[in-house]
Amino acid sequence: MASLALCGCSAPACDAPSPTSIAVTSTKSGIASVQCWSGCAPNARELEPADEGEWMALLGESRPTSVTLAARDESGGLLFA
Repeated sequence: MASLALCGCSAPACDAPSPTSIAVTSTKSGIASVQCWSGCAPNARELEPADEGEWMALLGESRPTSVTLAARDESGGLLFA
């Protein structure tokens, strides 16, 4: 099982105009890509890689309080959602 951790924002970043980005950091190896299934900006399902083991999620304008993520391995197989 893979697990992901979301890094939240801190003031005054939380007051920034919508949409905003949050970092998604993997705590396990083997995750090749991360997708956002709800709560993210339109046409932003595939998260942009930021660093090794880190991706950036662009939140939708509604400022959602939660997002649904899916982690996939090198072959595209679902590891965690």
